[in-house]
Amino acid sequence: MKASVDKFVMSQSGVYRLHQLAHQVHTATGVRHKLSDHDSLLNLLDFSSHCSNSTIQTYLAAFTSELDSEVVDELEENGVLPVRH
Repeated sequence: MKASVDKFVMSQSGVYRLHQLAHQVHTATGVRHKLSDHDSLLNLLDFSSHCSNSTIQTYLAAFTSELDSEVVDELEENGVLPVRH
């Protein structure tokens, strides 16, 4: 997966939201994502953005709302997140 975002600068609430998202994905799929690994984090976001599970979508929206808009834009440009309308 190509993404040029080298790292995410997150607030404490952003980290909390990310952990919530990872927990929901693990609960729904049994798959764990290593949040300290950049590629694993991108895979989590990619999976979550294409998942039809409404709970996961809610937690993804809560997490992305904590990110700087430039980071969200770059994730969208690289196909990790769907483009907002």
